[in-house]
This record gives sequence, structure tokens and C-alpha cells, in this order.
Amino acid sequence: MGVVGAFELWWRDQVPRLTRAYLPILAARLGGGLSEDAPAVRIWTGQVLPALRTMAASTIEGYEQQLGCSVALDGIDVVTGTVAAAAHEQSRAV
Repeated sequence: MGVVGAFELWWRDQVPRLTRAYLPILAARLGGGLSEDAPAVRIWTGQVLPALRTMAASTIEGYEQQLGCSVALDGIDVVTGTVAAAAHEQSRAV
């Protein structure tokens, strides 16, 4: 994948946002609250986040292979599903 560490930095930024958005939903469904030993928290940290990370890395790697270059991750927001245009693309759109 593109720049070494770029994915990891991007992913570390996404984890708290994903957690705030989706862990309360999982906790409400499973019960037990949001304490560290609650079932939802254990499932979230032990299964859901690793699976999401693997899927995101695989998807980005696939795009990079198709494009033949690195994918800029800065504007990708997995919580809202939005992708911001790069600054050079925004200037062309005006």
C-alpha cells in the first residue's frame, strides 16, 4: 500500500469515530452497557474492528492495484461514507 504507515495513521483516526458511531448500537442490541468487560465491547474490539481493518486494507490495496498508484486516504471518512476531493481536484472543479 502507498506510503508506509499512511494506512495505519488513517485507520487510527477512523477507529474512535467508528466506535462512537456504532458501538452504542451494538451495546444496545446485546445489552451489558459500555464497560470494558461488556459483551459488546469485547466483540467490538476483538472481532469487529479487526475485521473492518482487514476489509479496509484489502479494499484500498485492490484500488491501488487497479490504479497503479497510491490512494490518498486523507479525505476518506468510513463513518459517513464520504470522500473529499483532493485540493488539486477541487481547484479544477471550480
